[in-house]
Order: sequence, then structure tokens, then C-alpha cells
Amino acid sequence: MNNNSNESEPKETDAKKEGDRLSSTPGYLEVLFIAHMVAMAALYGYDHFFADKVVALDIKSYLGEQKSLLTAGKITEEQWKAGLDRLEQILQDQPANQMVILKDVVLKNGRELTIK
Repeated sequence: MNNNSNESEPKETDAKKEGDRLSSTPGYLEVLFIAHMVAMAALYGYDHFFADKVVALDIKSYLGEQKSLLTAGKITEEQWKAGLDRLEQILQDQPANQMVILKDVVLKNGRELTIK
């Protein structure tokens, strides 16, 4: 009897260990889900922080508008210079991964940088 009880005890503990081991490891679908989420996070991070983006600026119409306001007397020369300084500041504040090009060059689907 002692031999039988000793033999049955290790089998039960082995079965318990196998059951615990199987339930603690992730399954096939869980691994796929985790890999998918990591890949999506990496793509988002790359697109948000590293990928170059093109931004169009309609500088011709902005300068034309400022010139017409200056000649009409609606703004002073100091306000005109302040507007140019604001334009320069807007261009300098753009992130390093954004290229600013003239709107005349963009044919379609370009995000436009507005100057207020």
C-alpha cells in the first residue's frame, strides 16, 4: 500500500504542475494579438515621430493680403513687420519631421498651414 500511495502522489502533483504550466503560458491567439498590438504601436510611433510629412504654405496670398492692407492704410508698417515675424515664428515652430513647401507646388491632398 505504501508503494501505491507513493506512486499515485507524484502522478497527481505532476498533473497539477502540467495543468498550471499550460494555463500560465499564452495561447496561439494571445501571442498573435500581442504581436499585432506591438506592431501597431511601433507603426504609430514611427508615423507620429519620424516619418516626414509635407505641409503646404500659401505665402503668395498671405504676402499679397498684407501688402494690400498696408497700401490701404489698414495696418501700419510695424504691424506688417509683426506679421512677418509671426510668419517666421510659425515656420520655425514646425516639427523637424514636417517639410514646408509652397502651396503652388502642391497639386492635391496637401495639408495646408494656416497663418493667422
